[in-house]
Amino acid sequence: LTKTLAGIYATAMVAVATDHGIAFLVANDRLLAKLEQRGIVRAAQVKLYVNAVGTNSAHKYICRRPDFSSPAALAAKRAFAQTELSAHDIDYAWIYDCFTLMLVRQAADYFGIDAQAAANSLKNGMISVGGKDIPVNRQGGILNTQAAIALSAATGLIDIMAYATENPQAKNFLFGGNGGIDTTNAVALLSREPNERKQAVLPAMPQQLTDLQALTENEVLTLYAAVPVRFNPGSEVPFALGAFRRQDETLCLARIVDTDLKAITDVASLRRDKAQFTVRLIDGRPFAMTR
Repeated sequence: LTKTLAGIYATAMVAVATDHGIAFLVANDRLLAKLEQRGIVRAAQVKLYVNAVGTNSAHKYICRRPDFSSPAALAAKRAFAQTELSAHDIDYAWIYDCFTLMLVRQAADYFGIDAQAAANSLKNGMISVGGKDIPVNRQGGILNTQAAIALSAATGLIDIMAYATENPQAKNFLFGGNGGIDTTNAVALLSREPNERKQAVLPAMPQQLTDLQALTENEVLTLYAAVPVRFNPGSEVPFALGAFRRQDETLCLARIVDTDLKAITDVASLRRDKAQFTVRLIDGRPFAMTR
């Protein structure tokens, strides 16, 4: 593959190794039985039923989000609300891992535990929920297989089916994925037996902010989070980038500068929800100046 065709992806990400197997998505049990009788597909050794699917999305621009929370937690709540299953009933999980941090963050949100606790248990290949250790991504996830992003869902399904085949005692499975830098999230709950659907009112999706006003000179901002940036093509580094709450509770991003308008690089002393800054417009660009 040439660089022109592969684009920004490494060759291994767009030339996935395959055993030339073929997968069929069959709409229902009756059609599957018919295909098996005709010898078109081989009878499945393991059958899993999709008992619930929960989704959630957030705006791709953080200024239109009410906060930085991941859509993951609500997606999981919407899935579990449709069945009698709880997070503690899950025996195995496959979680989309475009980046290591995403695996930690998603696992914590799906199972409703602290992110640090999730990281500690994921080091051992599992997530600990109420004293139960639930294996996660035993085939290494897409970070290990270098599966193309477009094939990540197939990678997860293969992983879950392989685990279900090798571990007949496992009954319930969680399949989670996200896209658009954690803009959209989906959780599917699979089981060996079809579960009765609950008549439940699903948790509502958060409203996205639409009425936004441009930053103005001398506007006061409150720090939400800050990070030092040490690599940014086309820009002088290092500098500190901050996320701020405005007085109307919307969010914005701006570079942090001192009272001499020089870039700040040390963010350790900046306190979330306490440090305040003043907007300075320089050539039309907003900067957050220390007060």
